[in-house]
Amino acid sequence: MKHKVAVVDDHTLLSEAIAGLVRQFPDFEVVALCKNGKELLNYLKNSKKHPNIVLMDVNMPVMSGIETTTALSKNYTDIKVIALSVEEDEQVILKMIRAGARGYLLKDTQKSVLKQALIDVAKVGFYHTNTVKKLL
Repeated sequence: MKHKVAVVDDHTLLSEAIAGLVRQFPDFEVVALCKNGKELLNYLKNSKKHPNIVLMDVNMPVMSGIETTTALSKNYTDIKVIALSVEEDEQVILKMIRAGARGYLLKDTQKSVLKQALIDVAKVGFYHTNTVKKLL
């Protein structure tokens, strides 16, 4: 059984590129591409094909990654969030983790790290880089 992934990012080309990478990993399939958190929540209300994992941008218009992750933590407890952002600020990273993110990756990460993060979050429930481990 493949793990279902949603990509939430307001940059279309980037979200499609990330989805393309995820589709190369044999145990994962992309079920949704959303431009912001509100679009993801609408998708979840109207679809039966819910993701197990969401790759979530932090800074988006309409509804940010932090707001969306908080909503998912309250209403969709079975969905795990991995933040995927350019934001390196410690306070932002901690806000995402406190909101319920199970991992935090920078967008300039290696493909192999993204794959390992998806595998770990699917199997163990979390993935933390050394940077996040030091913050925690």
